[in-house]
Amino acid sequence: MDELNETVLETYLVANIASFVGPLEIKQFNFRQSNPAYLIKDRNKQQYVLRKKLPPRALLSSTAHAVEREYLILKELSENTDVPVPKVYILCKDSSVLGTPFYVSLPYLVVEFLMPSIPCDERKLCYLSAIKTFAMLHRVDYRSIGLDNFGKTSNFYNSQIRLLGKISAVQAGAKDEETGTMIDPILRFDECFAWFKRNQPSDEAVIVHGDYKLAIITQDVAARVPRKQASSAQAKAYVLMFKSAAAHASDIVD
Repeated sequence: MDELNETVLETYLVANIASFVGPLEIKQFNFRQSNPAYLIKDRNKQQYVLRKKLPPRALLSSTAHAVEREYLILKELSENTDVPVPKVYILCKDSSVLGTPFYVSLPYLVVEFLMPSIPCDERKLCYLSAIKTFAMLHRVDYRSIGLDNFGKTSNFYNSQIRLLGKISAVQAGAKDEETGTMIDPILRFDECFAWFKRNQPSDEAVIVHGDYKLAIITQDVAARVPRKQASSAQAKAYVLMFKSAAAHASDIVD
């Protein structure tokens, strides 16, 4: 687990969250995330989640890890809409507390995306609910909840293409930890992007979630096997069940 100064954190939470009572218990979530996340319990066993920004040396993109933006949009959505998001308590921008900014929210549900222990009919309802929530998010009038200055309202697709191209170039320049060889660029990456540029739709300014978990977890599970972050028979079976994002993109181009 990434080390946190629990004494400093406890003092901060007691001072800034009225319902928080020390001492605290803390445990880091062990699934892969863009920012470290921790489950916190206070003396009354009330649960909270803390999401912390990565240190500058670990950032691939300055915009992909902005917990400050996460906090702002969660706060406005929870207070002004019926979109089901966790309540947020506090945003700490003071890096002297934990080294980087962080925010604290109510806990959110974490389940395995295939939900093998849930009956099929109920599993279907869970996925339909996730789709409904996604649609609710897109329908929010961002101007009416104070997010009209949140970001640019045009040129979204070109901006995404530039950002993903930059991140891909950084990742392609990394070395394999075991062999020391450079990681090759994604197959037919430039060709896929050229197709996207030719076929992109017109911009429409709405709130979008670029990391909606049900849309990416299949890729995450499959990717963990070659990185040796997962080796179970079930994990390897997922690799055979799901195509990578690059494979899907190549299919579209073809």
